[in-house]
Amino acid sequence: MTGKFSFSEQVDMLLVLGFCEGNCRRSVEEYRRRFPNRVIPHRETFSNVERRARETGKFFSSTRERAIAIRAQDEELILKTIEDEPHISTRNLSRQTVFS
Repeated sequence: MTGKFSFSEQVDMLLVLGFCEGNCRRSVEEYRRRFPNRVIPHRETFSNVERRARETGKFFSSTRERAIAIRAQDEELILKTIEDEPHISTRNLSRQTVFS
């Protein structure tokens, strides 16, 4: 599962995989040697990171933590809605402010 690794960690995985000439088993050992204080990814994680980067040009899937740009007036509407209804759910907030 690549989702638990940061962008920086995934870049390091690709660099190590390249250093090890695409050998995922060697990559695990090299990663362990270079980064002894990190969680060590499974060998399949190295191939998954490479595959996703090649296929999509991204490390994370598009549904994961998407950043959206919102205009200042929209941000004010969201904040005002939360001020008026502090216990509003994010789902209802999205519906009321037409964001999803």
